[in-house]
Amino acid sequence: MPISVPLWLAVMLRRTNRCRIVPPQWMNVDYLTSVREYEKDPANEGFFTSAPNPHDPDGPEIELPYHYQEIASTVMEVASEDLNNPKTLPSLLSDIECLRASKSSNVLKRLSSTLGDAGAEWDETAPDVVYNMQSG
Repeated sequence: MPISVPLWLAVMLRRTNRCRIVPPQWMNVDYLTSVREYEKDPANEGFFTSAPNPHDPDGPEIELPYHYQEIASTVMEVASEDLNNPKTLPSLLSDIECLRASKSSNVLKRLSSTLGDAGAEWDETAPDVVYNMQSG
């Protein structure tokens, strides 16, 4: 009987073979492939946040959580046998992470080139940029 529990409890129970972990809806190849394709498209300057469920297009959208990398690596570490495609997921997640890092870098390069040699303005702006990047 599936129930929702905090990840730390699921990990503890899985490590003692007392449960099976049902991965989050976003942790499937179809969904992560759509995220990767969105991030690859140069027309999409923002980061991917949600998309229709590939298995239920009429249902609510599935959100990619803020800490998706940490959640995915934890689930893959303790419950890879509970996943449908455990060998494909790491490369998809890595691709998404690289694409997002590239987007972030490009944004900072554009911002830096806009400010040019105005060091004082950059000194004033940089903390706000970092804060906004951290707060999502």
